[in-house]
Amino acid sequence: MARPDEVKPFRELQFTGGRFDEVEGFLDLDVLQELDTYRRILVETAIDLWRQSHPGQPDLPPGFRANFRLGIGAISTDSCKVILDRRLVSPELASSSNGKDELDSAAALVDAALLAVEDDAPFPKDVSSRVLQMFKPWGKSLGREESMVLSGEKHRIPVLSYSVRTKLAHRLAKQVSEPGSGGLLDLYGQWEGLEITEEDISQSKLTFRDIKF
Repeated sequence: MARPDEVKPFRELQFTGGRFDEVEGFLDLDVLQELDTYRRILVETAIDLWRQSHPGQPDLPPGFRANFRLGIGAISTDSCKVILDRRLVSPELASSSNGKDELDSAAALVDAALLAVEDDAPFPKDVSSRVLQMFKPWGKSLGREESMVLSGEKHRIPVLSYSVRTKLAHRLAKQVSEPGSGGLLDLYGQWEGLEITEEDISQSKLTFRDIKF
């Protein structure tokens, strides 16, 4: 069993509007997928941040991914608010001069990405196209009148509203279809350092065509 100091509050997420306003504190089980999508986006963003700060190191530190464990610490009884806690399996991996690590930075970047969509501003440069595509299914269980509010210590509160989800879907579709969107660079980043032979290509289902730069 983890010691109390290995578990700490991480973020509060509140579901509002529509069915969430009908019965106080009642959360439909289908919203669990929104929490898991959020977790996966955070973890992959954190991994990208580590790779950016450790160029030339192909392998993550042992236990790095496992240290990003999020769970439901509590659910408010008078509102549809979920308190997410973080369990530090290896606290030494999360130590830094300011008490923050890649997962904390990832949460700030995800907030900034949602605000960028709301403001029709560019996405944060540290959020890769690969991770942005993971935003696609986020909010699919929510209705038009329903939102997920990402609360925290910041001057603006990001909201995954229907408007933001719609704008985000259009931007991501455009990002994939436009040449030079960065998607190819992200794909290269995933393959860099691997030795791919002609035999590997011939046995795969991928089709490679000439690419002009």
